Amino acid sequence: MKILITCLVLTLGVMSLTTAHSIEALSQTDALINQLDKVQDLQLRHALIKNKADLAYYKTLKYPEFPLNVFSNEYIRQDFIDGLRFSDKGLIRFNTNIIETLSYADAYRVLALFGQSYLAEHIVPSDDDDNSPPTKPYLSNAEYPLLAQLRAIDNRDDINKSDLDRMADFRDFYDNTLLPELTQKNCSQRGHNETLAVLEVLYTINFYRNDQDIAGQHLACFNDYVSQFSESKYIPSVATDVYESLLSSRQLVAAQQLQQQYSDMAVGDLPAIQSQEIEGPSVYRIASDESSLIQQEFTFNTETEVIVIAHPYCQFCQLLIKDIVADEKLSQFFKNHSRWIADENYLSNIDAIVNWNKKYPMASLDIAYLKQDFTKLEEWGTPVIYFLKNGQVLDQIIGWPEEGRKDALMTAVEKYFPDFE
Repeated sequence: MKILITCLVLTLGVMSLTTAHSIEALSQTDALINQLDKVQDLQLRHALIKNKADLAYYKTLKYPEFPLNVFSNEYIRQDFIDGLRFSDKGLIRFNTNIIETLSYADAYRVLALFGQSYLAEHIVPSDDDDNSPPTKPYLSNAEYPLLAQLRAIDNRDDINKSDLDRMADFRDFYDNTLLPELTQKNCSQRGHNETLAVLEVLYTINFYRNDQDIAGQHLACFNDYVSQFSESKYIPSVATDVYESLLSSRQLVAAQQLQQQYSDMAVGDLPAIQSQEIEGPSVYRIASDESSLIQQEFTFNTETEVIVIAHPYCQFCQLLIKDIVADEKLSQFFKNHSRWIADENYLSNIDAIVNWNKKYPMASLDIAYLKQDFTKLEEWGTPVIYFLKNGQVLDQIIGWPEEGRKDALMTAVEKYFPDFE
């Protein structure tokens, strides 16, 4: 994942337990998750750096032992600081590519500053893990201006821009900045780190765009990189990025061929997928066998309906669904009037979605084929609750903080569904 939005939750496969023990085991698992949630909440509450004001002070501390000074040079340190984003609850966004360059111990120390040390194990292998593939070197903004321009778009904090506006900005950067650069000097003509910088740019753009032509350019540049630097230890990690680009742009055959060619990539097997030519929005629905996906047309209802953008790995989505489950009337309302969608970048995470759908049948998730096909839905950060009629957005609720937004939700429900009791 390019930039980590702190929507990681513990997903445990308890569904394979026998019926006789499943209720007890599920109860124990829920109790464990609740305890972990409490620990993480305490860490956030007592974090040293919880907002921009804290950061402004602590980033001035220069003594080597301070965790913000563990990065290999000042440029990388500044890039990390520039990529930090806060809400009123603390840190919500940081650059995982930089954290990946650290040892587990240093990553733990840095994230502990923000009350999120528990994320270190999800990002960096433990120091005694000799089997983990080498991560790509982090290339700083100061060294690679093309990356700096792209990251400025990625890190921009513009509340007036929708996700679709953001996607348009990345496409504009690709058309008007990157392509002219590659026309003058393609990847076969560049040095090792310079080529890695171009590959990083292509991966970032496609993470937001999911365009087949951009993914194709990503694959072509990767092939040039392999031709020039066939002994590079970074090939598996770069191949993984290309695989994700192909997957998210729905070039499934090419993704599977790449997986067969580079079997040491850090990716799992794809589910069986039944695709078809569909104009307009469509979704992948998990089949009854729970191990395959079926593409289906997505038609907006003529009557008022609710569409929720969510994913099991998002901690704010977990807060939303827990508040829904706790209210019997709300639970019934969402069962009768809502459809839930995860965006296309989660095609390889169907186990988590299967478990979510079993646990929360009133909020059964499908996976968007391509979110740009859903032209009426401009925001895809999770969660977003849309109220629509005949495909036209009437209202939306973006985000679900720890204290919830139940009053705003109930106001919208009563306004657009006056018969709801």
